[in-house]
Amino acid sequence: MNNLVNDYVWYLGYGSNICKGRFYCYIKGRKWPLGGSETKGCDVQTEPIENHSFEINHELYFGYKSSSWDFGGVAFIKPTFHNSKKTKARIWKILYSQYAQIKELEGITLYDKELIVGEYDGLPIYTITSSIDKTVNPPSDKYLKTIMIGLAEIGLTSNEIISYLYEQTGTKRSISELENILNSFNDYELFESKL
Repeated sequence: MNNLVNDYVWYLGYGSNICKGRFYCYIKGRKWPLGGSETKGCDVQTEPIENHSFEINHELYFGYKSSSWDFGGVAFIKPTFHNSKKTKARIWKILYSQYAQIKELEGITLYDKELIVGEYDGLPIYTITSSIDKTVNPPSDKYLKTIMIGLAEIGLTSNEIISYLYEQTGTKRSISELENILNSFNDYELFESKL
């Protein structure tokens, strides 16, 4: 893979990395105000040169107990293709060297399975997940809010966001609970204004 270091690839984010502010923490070396660990950032901290909404035929679920997200679950996808399951995502065009470091920062023991889920504009789309199914565990409200921010950024309406998350394995929230989360935790806005 050494010959890829200075090449561009697409990295696909389907959990908190669908959100621009959260994803940029991995690039720039910051802490997202709603949760997650502070990261040192990539050696090369140039911003993604493009991003697009994307869908993949893999099942999304929430599992594991993440200490950096109030011991709630985090997002994974099942590694196998699924005809009837679609996960909403965002692809970021970054250097392969940045992708390799993000993979390490995410935790190579937790997200130990690399997938190439397709191509876009002639470049491969990489993502990571777990090679084994994690125990289902509902995510924290702040983790869900982070995903909601990202889904809004890629164009989903409030109703579409709530409906999408309500249907996912492990969310374990009512419609009204999801509506409350959508309208809460807006302290991230000051952080995003500095990006």
